[in-house]
Amino acid sequence: LILGQFKSPFSLEQNTGCAALHTIIRAKIVDELGAPQRDIGAMIYGNPVSFAEFWVAVMNGTGRGEADDNKNKHLIGRLVVQPFAPLRIGGSCRYGTSPSAVQGNTEESKHIRYSLETQIEYAGMLFQGEYIYGRDEGINLGGG
Repeated sequence: LILGQFKSPFSLEQNTGCAALHTIIRAKIVDELGAPQRDIGAMIYGNPVSFAEFWVAVMNGTGRGEADDNKNKHLIGRLVVQPFAPLRIGGSCRYGTSPSAVQGNTEESKHIRYSLETQIEYAGMLFQGEYIYGRDEGINLGGG
């Protein structure tokens, strides 16, 4: 169990440490759809069987060092399985709401994110890929 401020358990690349990244910076899609990367909350994690790991968190959804600004929380989950030695496959999901960006609008915006990942490490080579999908509902930026 982790309580406090920590990295969100969403996405393979987001949970790869800076020193272990294979590029100089994280992909723009990870920065935009995986945000906030760090947040305040509670998380449980583990590997109940030798071939699977899981992470489940409840977080504010407001970001690093920011106070909670709404009544709802973000729910984040990630599961990675390794059916045989060189192959790891996994997925993440995130669901939460946040206040509207438009002053005076009381409707909250829904944020839904999904991530699928795969990683194969064989004969000194690493192949990995990740797909991230995001949808925001209820965002009203005004205008016509």
